[in-house]
Amino acid sequence: MIELKHALIVFISVCSRLFSFAIFVRVILSFMRGRVHGRFFELIIEITEPPLAFVRRYIPPIGGVVDISPIIIFFAIDFVSGILIQILAR
Repeated sequence: MIELKHALIVFISVCSRLFSFAIFVRVILSFMRGRVHGRFFELIIEITEPPLAFVRRYIPPIGGVVDISPIIIFFAIDFVSGILIQILAR
């Protein structure tokens, strides 16, 4: 049972880091509009757009320019993964 808990904790940790990395790459891509092509970048956009769009629905870009949705997603990923890991660590 301990091995299963440990495996789940590692899985949650890896998934949260990978998704955080995808959000980070998406932020970098937002500064290179029109200059980025390829399947990898399309995949990053496909993976990250649903949660970003969800947050944007409730918190639009500040001044119509500054999008803080990635920051909120970073906090949400950290918060949720932290809670799940704490529950499993008991």
